[in-house]
Amino acid sequence: MFRSRSYRSSKSGAMRGGGPADKSIGDKKEKAFFTPQPVKSGSKANPASTAPTLAAKPSYLTNDGCSDLKSGINWELSGNSSAKGGYIVQDITIMALAFDCHNRPISLHKKMPLHYYEVWRVEPNSTEITPENADSFFFNVETRDHTAHTYGSALWTAAATYHDNVGESEIPGHMVRNNPKTAAGALLSSTQDPRLGGNVSPAIPHELSYHWSCCSNGMSPNVIDSKTPS
Repeated sequence: MFRSRSYRSSKSGAMRGGGPADKSIGDKKEKAFFTPQPVKSGSKANPASTAPTLAAKPSYLTNDGCSDLKSGINWELSGNSSAKGGYIVQDITIMALAFDCHNRPISLHKKMPLHYYEVWRVEPNSTEITPENADSFFFNVETRDHTAHTYGSALWTAAATYHDNVGESEIPGHMVRNNPKTAAGALLSSTQDPRLGGNVSPAIPHELSYHWSCCSNGMSPNVIDSKTPS
């Protein structure tokens, strides 16, 4: 499943995934499933030098093999927000595919690719991010034997920007918590761009891609194809 550790559903279904080029799985061939494309923010606001700089710091990576993987980053701002505060806006695309060892697709409960926007509030005159500064991703294929006897790939591709001098009243009504159309859980999220204004920091891109092959070799480790920031 896809979601952030703190905010995303724990059921099988979402991820950011990219596959290997051409890897043998017993007598089968595993192909690359998805080619990541750059994420471009749809915001109409212009970057401003007065906005604090946003940074993403890797915090952990838990690789339990056979699709089961958790990864986290922490958001940091270079300085205090304005008197109105602001929002971190993340434009995210998730792609995952999983198959059993008879090459039958496994349902992931979300239509892939999954593209949406999610936001974190930055309190006025501070660097305090709510509900917290962590952004966590995890995925696993929930099968009877707990992810064994499957193969597949997952890819998260995202770009985050900080919009300073934006108040809570400026969040559009389509940004809602526990949105069933996204995998953002308790974060405000939408499949539509919130198009926040304010003073905008440069975009921070990040990506995580991995694949697994757990057919002939049983419980094999996940192979990390790319991870930024590392």
